[in-house]
Amino acid sequence: MVQKLLIALVCICIAGIAAVTLAQVGLRPHLFSYPSLDRVFAFAVLGLLLGLALPRRLPMVLAVLIAGAIALELLQFVRADRDPRFFDAIAKIVGAVAGVGVAWGLAEIMRRRRANAG
Repeated sequence: MVQKLLIALVCICIAGIAAVTLAQVGLRPHLFSYPSLDRVFAFAVLGLLLGLALPRRLPMVLAVLIAGAIALELLQFVRADRDPRFFDAIAKIVGAVAGVGVAWGLAEIMRRRRANAG
């Protein structure tokens, strides 16, 4: 049940990130005063959720998130009002690595607790 909820949240997160990334610049919400922090935060949340949903596939999760960050940045080439930037892709990748790293840490804590309890 928890995994299904996490997958649903991942889908919502992906849709939101894609919509914001490809929308007009004026329609982007800003959580932080520095736009790169928005990117890092969004991909960190996505990485955490996906990493928690698929804890045994963290290398694959990280690879997919990195490819997705690059793909979303490249998709901005099709929009005349958007400008893809290398630094923006790096910010997204940093967020993904951080989120997956936290998911890995939580999975490791849970694994150790199960090992000590049993």
